[in-house]
Amino acid sequence: MKLILVSVKGTIVNPEKKVVIQVAKQLGALAAELHQHGVKVALWSNQAWTCNGQPLHEYIASIAGVPIYAHGYQWDNSPARKRKDSAASILNVHGAKRYETILLGGGDDDFICGVNNKLLHIRSDWYGQNSDHGFQVKSVEEFRRFCVLFGLRQHNLFWQASGSDWSASTAGPFSTQIQAYALFGFDARDAAKKGTGHPDFWFYITVASLYFSGLMEDVDYICTYPGHDAAPKVISNSGLESILARLGKCTRADYFHDLVVRHTTAPKSQYTKAADRLFTNQLSTIKLNKYPHRNLSDTPRKTPISLKGKRVLIVDDMVTSGRSIESARAYIAAAGASSRLFGWLKTISTSYLELPTPPKSLKPFEANTFSKEPPSTTHSYAGGIVAAGAPTELDDILKRFVAWKL
Repeated sequence: MKLILVSVKGTIVNPEKKVVIQVAKQLGALAAELHQHGVKVALWSNQAWTCNGQPLHEYIASIAGVPIYAHGYQWDNSPARKRKDSAASILNVHGAKRYETILLGGGDDDFICGVNNKLLHIRSDWYGQNSDHGFQVKSVEEFRRFCVLFGLRQHNLFWQASGSDWSASTAGPFSTQIQAYALFGFDARDAAKKGTGHPDFWFYITVASLYFSGLMEDVDYICTYPGHDAAPKVISNSGLESILARLGKCTRADYFHDLVVRHTTAPKSQYTKAADRLFTNQLSTIKLNKYPHRNLSDTPRKTPISLKGKRVLIVDDMVTSGRSIESARAYIAAAGASSRLFGWLKTISTSYLELPTPPKSLKPFEANTFSKEPPSTTHSYAGGIVAAGAPTELDDILKRFVAWKL
C-alpha cells in the first residue's frame, strides 16, 4: 500500500456536515504512523473543506506533522470523483499504482467512485452504516488495524506457479507439524471448515493478498471449489463462502459459490492412498452450473451464465497437489474463460500438478466421465516459493490481530 484516498464526507465530516475534530486527529495520527513506511494520505472531495480557518488538509497536516494532500476540482482541478478513471491523474502524481491505493469512504457515492476507478473501497461506518458496499470498519482504530497489519505487509504471496494465461498463488504454507506454521495452519482450517478460529483475519488476508498483489485486476467472477460430497453444501455465515461474498462486494466481482458443483461424491483425499489421488477423481465428479447463485442470494440466475472472455478467480482454502483446483480451471477454460487460482495455504513439500489443456471431450456444463489420467506438468514446491519470509510475517500478523484491542 502506497496511497490512501480519504473521502471527506462520511469520514472526517459527519452526516450533519460538520468536521469532527476527534476523527481528524485520529486520521492525522495514522497518517504520521504510515508516513514512516512511505504511505501517503490524501483527501479526495469535490468540495473544498476548511477547519478553524484553514484548508482541512492543512489543518490535519498541522496535527500530524507530515504532509496531507488534497485532490478534487476545488483543490487541483482534478475530474469529478464519480467519473471513470478520475483518480488516474492523482495516482500519477503520487507514483502509486491502482492496486497500491485504497479508498476510505462512507456511502454509496464512494462505492460508485471506487467502482469507476477500480479501487478497493473500505467503508467507514463510525457514523452508522449508510451503504452495503465495500467492507466495513466501525472505527478509525479498526481502519488503522487493517492498514498496519495488512496494508503494510511485505509478502502478500508466499508461493506461486504460472502459465501463459493462468497463475496459482497462496498466502502461506500449510503444515501442522512445523511449529512456526501450526498456529495459522490450524486457524485457517478451522475458519474454512467450521467458521471458527478467526474468519475475519482470513477475510483480510484474502483481500490484502489478492488486491495488493494485483491478482484482482480485471477479475469478473469469483468461485470456490466444492467439497467432496455431492450433497448441497450448508453455507456458513462466517466460513469461506461468506468471506468471498464480502470480497466480491469489495472488489466488484460477483461471487458464485455454486459455479463449480459436485454432481457425484468423490473420495476424501486424506483417506485415499497417494497413488490413487488422480485428476480423474475430480474431473469425473464436478461440472459447471449454468444457473449459479450470486453473492449467496437465495435465488439463482434467471439466465444461463456466460463465461466466454471472462476471467474467473477460483479460491480454495488449502492447496496440496493442485489436482482439485486445476480440474476446476479445466472446466472454466472449456467454457471460454481464463482463471486465476488462489488458496490461503499451500501444503509444504508437495509438487503442484498443472493440467496444460482441458480434455478435448470435456463439456463444461455437463457431467463427464474420464477413465484415462490426463498428462500433467509438475511445478516444484521449492521452486514456487516467492517470499521465504511470508510464514514468519503471517504468524506475527495473526498473533497481533488476535491481541489487537478495538
